[in-house]
Amino acid sequence: MTKKYRVLLFLFCVLLLNACGYGTENQEVSTLVRPEESSETDRTSADNRITYEMNTLEEEQEELVRQYMECYYRSLSALETEALDDLFAESAVADQLMNQTVWDYIIGVRSMQKGDLRLIDYEYELELEELQTERDGTVRVNLKEHSIQRFAQSPDIETECFGTIHTFVLVEENERWKIKSHIQNDGAYQNLLGEYWGIDIDEIPESTEYFETRKEDLLKQAEEEMALRQSAASWNRPVMVDYPYDGELAAAYGVEWIGKRNPEWDDFTGKGGNCQNFVSQCLYAGGIPRDISGRATWSWTRQGSGMAEDERQEISWINVEAFREYASENRRYGLAAQIDMPYYAGAVGDVIQMGFPERWSHAVLISQVIYDEKSNVIDYLIHSNTADVKNFPASAYLLPCQSLTKIYGWNE
Repeated sequence: MTKKYRVLLFLFCVLLLNACGYGTENQEVSTLVRPEESSETDRTSADNRITYEMNTLEEEQEELVRQYMECYYRSLSALETEALDDLFAESAVADQLMNQTVWDYIIGVRSMQKGDLRLIDYEYELELEELQTERDGTVRVNLKEHSIQRFAQSPDIETECFGTIHTFVLVEENERWKIKSHIQNDGAYQNLLGEYWGIDIDEIPESTEYFETRKEDLLKQAEEEMALRQSAASWNRPVMVDYPYDGELAAAYGVEWIGKRNPEWDDFTGKGGNCQNFVSQCLYAGGIPRDISGRATWSWTRQGSGMAEDERQEISWINVEAFREYASENRRYGLAAQIDMPYYAGAVGDVIQMGFPERWSHAVLISQVIYDEKSNVIDYLIHSNTADVKNFPASAYLLPCQSLTKIYGWNE
């Protein structure tokens, strides 16, 4: 099977405004990509060499980062973890182990699913957000990743992921640059580190044993929750509504507002997360009206609409568990839905809540349904904010508990 490796390393240099370091997202940036590198044709690794005199990675440092990323994506393509021995510094044993255990965890979850979650194609861009040389000579690099991937179970559909932040610390060892540490702001790293998230890896007691035990516990939990979803009984009872819901229209709205935000609505990115706010907007676009009547309510201010609903800001619009409560309890005007439905009974526009047993923390919208050769549902592709993903497999999420909420329409 032919694989396309398209690797674009877009490095941006933030103008140095003061002596304290590198600036904020509001500062002007200048691109370091040569004009010939901006074409949309496939590139080999040799095409990614970038030369610039000020505040950018050296060629060897850039190549080191590229090798790490390629190793990661090759591992996801084969669902087998590649060794990182040649990339990490000799002093970075714990950090290397942590990264490889994260990959083992991701691959373990993907390997146990009904569908084939091998990557058959990928491309990515890395935008340099910050580069700083420390007093000890190490180089700290913050990169923002945008990727497009294709999975074996849905080879004709592009999955797009926005805004993953990578932090590399590079160190020169025996006249060669090596990785001293790497971490990224996603669920795989947060789940594996658990209570030690945000703590220096070298400060984790018995880190080798901790990483292995934590990974095995997470995989066991994922397998148990998957088995529960697969054993759920079917559901055939019809639900009558006054007005049907247009799930396709909801999903089409979602496509427009992934990786960016609709200025007509408040944005909660960085303020607890925008996932439920995004899902609520999608349902509204699919025809579900805001609801300020009765005890169970669901509404938020929409800029410029001039409607009475704009006066009400209900927690159910922006909070996952509060929305579940509204969907479960509402019986008169507004949304007609049912929570905790048989997982594989979903359709485009339905909602999936995700989390751990202690709480539901994430909500996504189904964008496509994936079937096997016998027309059985095996997975969903979903749209989401925070993290922003488009047509991402629900089964590849690392939140083990997943619950389907069926959206039927609304009543007067």
